[in-house]
Amino acid sequence: MPSHRRSRPRPCRDKALEMAVREAQGALEELACQAAFSPGAGGFTILSIEPPPPEAAAVRPRASVHRVPVRRFEDVVTFLMEREARAARGLPLTA
Repeated sequence: MPSHRRSRPRPCRDKALEMAVREAQGALEELACQAAFSPGAGGFTILSIEPPPPEAAAVRPRASVHRVPVRRFEDVVTFLMEREARAARGLPLTA
């Protein structure tokens, strides 16, 4: 028998595979039962859904909005050339 065949694991037969899956399933069921009945597991808090009080909206200030001028370029190449020229002159790139 060639050596490369010895190193490969043999595939499970149908019955062996079924037994391995049943054993894993049983272990998972046991773990789920232990987690469900342990006294300190989880600690879920039930929250109620209520509308906010009416004064909450009036008290919270809104954020200020700063409008930024948008310059549209018809051509990407024009934009890149202008940006390179601004950088070469030492000017900010967003102006």
